[in-house]
Amino acid sequence: MITLYDSVISGNSHRVKLALSLFGLPHKITPIDILQGEQRRPEFLALNPFGTCPTLDDDGFIIRDSVAILVYLARKYGKDEWYPREVEAETRVNEWLMTAADGIAKGLGMARYIRRFAPHLEPNHELSVARGVKALGVMDAHLASRRWLAADRPTIADIAGYSYVKRAPEGDVPLDPYPNVCAWLARMEELPNFIPFPAQK
Repeated sequence: MITLYDSVISGNSHRVKLALSLFGLPHKITPIDILQGEQRRPEFLALNPFGTCPTLDDDGFIIRDSVAILVYLARKYGKDEWYPREVEAETRVNEWLMTAADGIAKGLGMARYIRRFAPHLEPNHELSVARGVKALGVMDAHLASRRWLAADRPTIADIAGYSYVKRAPEGDVPLDPYPNVCAWLARMEELPNFIPFPAQK
């Protein structure tokens, strides 16, 4: 049985929930309130010593990073259409997985985190926004001539990129200047079994 230890405010957690839903994989959600410090409880640290969400338990096999979880789920459960095995195609997906972990999460995701949950980190907001805006600009140019980030169909690269891009305005990064990114978000939301990333007020 797959169990996902999930933070409802985390885009990293959402990308895993989205993959589980799009892949049609039965699973159980165990919520972790990271704002209340539940990720630092001894029983959770026994699973994931880094104390981060998401953490996935697949019948005793524990994985602690969202991108690693996406790769694992695609490979373990034969979702090659989401993560191709041919080396050049796989590399294109990997490039965008790295972008999702870097410019998107550390840029857009961090800007959102600062604005919504960590005002004490405000001095870092401007740098996070700059990092996220650079990623959005590259994405928008890339998507001008294609529907998906890494292939002619959606892949785990699109899943990895979606959540923090969708909620970029919560970090004071508007999406209106990026029409191709907005069209891509809409295509993601039309996929069968898509689940949204709830807005934070």
